[in-house]
Amino acid sequence: MNTTRFHLNFLELVKILKTTSFPQSQLAELAMNAALKLEELELQDRQISLQEEKTRQEIELQIIQAKNLNKQAIAEALKSIIQAESMARSVQDNALINKSNAHVGFLNVVGNANDTSAIKAHADKVMQTINLINGNPLNEEYDTLLDNLRDELLEALKKGDGCKDVLVYAHRTEILENERIKILGFSSYGNNETRFFINEEQVQTPHAKSLLFTQANAGLYSVRFEAKNDAGEWVADTITIEVRSIV
Repeated sequence: MNTTRFHLNFLELVKILKTTSFPQSQLAELAMNAALKLEELELQDRQISLQEEKTRQEIELQIIQAKNLNKQAIAEALKSIIQAESMARSVQDNALINKSNAHVGFLNVVGNANDTSAIKAHADKVMQTINLINGNPLNEEYDTLLDNLRDELLEALKKGDGCKDVLVYAHRTEILENERIKILGFSSYGNNETRFFINEEQVQTPHAKSLLFTQANAGLYSVRFEAKNDAGEWVADTITIEVRSIV
């Protein structure tokens, strides 16, 4: 319990209750109970804030883990693409090597033969068989497919593999005038610098990754959360909160 705050609340409540018709004997008891209730509410609010912060940190950790898993998956996919490209090149190379070896082997047979007339009878068939070895490159469509897949994977890796690095969240996006709502910011950049903006105006907050939002006037309000990435650039996410008139 915050004894200073409790004492101040107690004195303020006694002052307020003196303006009522309660008997003097009940004023202290009523003020005491009300001050204790305020302390209880303050404690509950603090517990909720701690739980929110714990949840926010857990979500940030999940975001980081998801990004790492996606990066690993993309890295494995790129590895497979590289292996496929290598195999595609080796198909032609191996075919040409085999064709060359077949020619050399046939020439050795011819050179070592005692009866070349017998070889001549089979030479055409042997050469036809050797020429069946296809040394041409694979279909260009195959190369194009590999190139496209590689480019798409590299682009996905560059863009963050489909996971947001920065996220702003509110459990409701419609509130009434003077109603309060907590907005949470999430970042995969750890303890890098963060900030909030309301309608392009930066807001100073006691907690770098949470904002207690309230507005006295109805309207639409843009809330932007930004975090610096490891390159020192600001990365942002935005939501719109609608504040409705009470009347």
